[in-house]
Amino acid sequence: LACCRCSLRSDCSDAAKDPLYWISYKSGRCTTITAVTPNQLQRTTARTLDLVIDNLPTLSGQFLCAFTALDKTLITNATRKSYGVNCTTPRTDQLPSIPPGQHHFTAKLSVRMTSGPDFVATNFTFFDCNTYSSCTQCVSSSFPCDWCVDGHRCTHDTAENCRNDILVTGVSRMGPSYRSGPTFCPTLNATTGGSTEILVSSGIKKTIRVKVHIIGQFIVQTRFVCQFNIEGRVTSVNAQLLGDTIYCDQMEFTYTSRAPNITATFAVIWGGSKPLDNPDNIHVVIYRCRDMADNCGMCLALAEKYGCGWCQVSDRCEVKDQCDQGTGVWLNRNQTCPNPEVISFEPQLGPWEGGTNITIRGINLGKTFNDIYGGVSVAGIPCEPYAHLYTKTKLIVCYVDGPGTNEPRRGPVIVRVEDFRGESKHNYEFVDPVIDAISPKYGPRSGGTKIKINGKYMNAGSRIQAFIDDIPCEIIGTSAEEAECKTSASDRQRSGKLRMKFDKGDRIFDKDLFEYVEDPTIESAESGVAGQVKIPKGIPAGGIRISVSGKNLAYIQNPRMYVYYKDKQFSSTCVVLSNSNMACSSPTIEFDKEPDAENPMKLEYGFLMDNVTGVQNLSMDHNPFLLYPNPIYDKFDEEVKYYKSDYLTINGQHLDRACQESDVVVQIGNSFCNVTSLSRQQLTCRPPTTQPPALDEDGHVNPQELPQVVV
Repeated sequence: LACCRCSLRSDCSDAAKDPLYWISYKSGRCTTITAVTPNQLQRTTARTLDLVIDNLPTLSGQFLCAFTALDKTLITNATRKSYGVNCTTPRTDQLPSIPPGQHHFTAKLSVRMTSGPDFVATNFTFFDCNTYSSCTQCVSSSFPCDWCVDGHRCTHDTAENCRNDILVTGVSRMGPSYRSGPTFCPTLNATTGGSTEILVSSGIKKTIRVKVHIIGQFIVQTRFVCQFNIEGRVTSVNAQLLGDTIYCDQMEFTYTSRAPNITATFAVIWGGSKPLDNPDNIHVVIYRCRDMADNCGMCLALAEKYGCGWCQVSDRCEVKDQCDQGTGVWLNRNQTCPNPEVISFEPQLGPWEGGTNITIRGINLGKTFNDIYGGVSVAGIPCEPYAHLYTKTKLIVCYVDGPGTNEPRRGPVIVRVEDFRGESKHNYEFVDPVIDAISPKYGPRSGGTKIKINGKYMNAGSRIQAFIDDIPCEIIGTSAEEAECKTSASDRQRSGKLRMKFDKGDRIFDKDLFEYVEDPTIESAESGVAGQVKIPKGIPAGGIRISVSGKNLAYIQNPRMYVYYKDKQFSSTCVVLSNSNMACSSPTIEFDKEPDAENPMKLEYGFLMDNVTGVQNLSMDHNPFLLYPNPIYDKFDEEVKYYKSDYLTINGQHLDRACQESDVVVQIGNSFCNVTSLSRQQLTCRPPTTQPPALDEDGHVNPQELPQVVV
């Protein structure tokens, strides 16, 4: 048994194979770098590094330092010292560049022998203060970087790069400093109220003002410029420093985009090309009131900060100075729009008993709920709005009671806002819904039967419900003369009356009853050639006749057969022949691999019959559905087949795996060839006594051509 010990190869293997690279177990410790001085370095400088290494064995040969970063390894010589080794960093022109957007990269610093692998390693960071472009970033860095204010640069060496300059030292710089950290950087401050955005209406001339911090201590005798980048166009204007505020000269702000507003970057430049720090990203938002609201109500409901109002001269949303050059009639957000308008409402019919919720959509329908409360009426009857459903200026939902008597009544929807009113173009009508007939009159106990309800005003009201006695029948759709609902399950066989609720109006249909009958059951599903074992079979192309026997089949409206292939359901239609028999076509299946003729696929199958679950997943208790390959019919050996006998024979493969004679149709031109026999490799049929005419691609008779044989 070979025991593993600390290896200078940094792996565990047999010590006898390479004894020079094993450490004595008596030391009790592995080789480890415990310190590197300095532990990080400005990328543009070179230094000698001292590596303190514990338990470094005495080895013959040259020690090396390897610096590996960004897919590049650089080697320098190392000298053995009492504490470990020392070595120089690589030449700066050989070091990899710092990736864009980054301020440093971390290298793997390892120690090795001339002819050996790394046996100890640690991380070492190369940084570059020059990658910081602002004072705030520079002096907040985790690296020892300082900012030269007048030089407008970040540096690791202030003695070399900041002579006779005002210095802001970094938070990572050791030792005392008069000005340390980002609070001493000349910066733009957030505007009044702490906002970082300056709002300007497009087309308006405006003087931008912004607070500045600590500038007076550093920058006095200099020229300031305000710079705006609007849709990629840079515009500059002169600026003045008064106290702690920069005043930009007046300029007109415009933009060409159709957007309601755009953001323009903003900078204050001093000394020709030096931007003040903007750590809070103070920016200018240029907006157009008319693109934020296209009607008075929406305009007056805009946020107060935009200062938008409704100009009655131009009939659009504008700031006051733009409304007929500031002299036009201009409505502010505290005033009321003069032209409320009802664009639509629904429903347009309701029961005379009332209880209907009316949804009204329009323009200028009040700025607050109180503006419209008490001002809505429907056909002359007050309609009480819901506060939680109100959308200012454009949507009202209100509750209306009926007139109380079954008499014809109609009238417009009216919304009053102070002294103004809006009226609908169409009338609302109170009506008397009547049920005339239902179909079908029976369905399975499990539910799922779709009942068609014929009558008058079947779409009256905002909430329409249906029941069989007290069992809910889910409303699927309604129109003026018909409603449709889907039955819920019943706990037993029963007959019940159809009942409908139109809001507060109840209607009962008592001419016929709806009967819940026992659920259908499936006893067998079979296909194939007579005499064989009867099990359901199919082919990917589908269309194989499946004979189904069971009970209560006639009570289902639209039965379907389904199979599952690779967790996907494929279904086909069935035709009910009697209460105990129906015929289905096998489903068409999208397959990615041709089934094996000798070992057909066994698929799960069942039937979709309303909500009845007992006819689903029949593979559990019956034979599975067998999927065979599609039959292949061979073309005739000669281009023109000369018919000489009473029968036509067509050869092929897998012809009767799943099919029988009744599943196959042979067409000759516009007539048919009566199939008389079908075997594994041959089909026989009796053609018509006279040659039928050919058909073209569109199915039209073409007497100029010979008829084609199509299976």
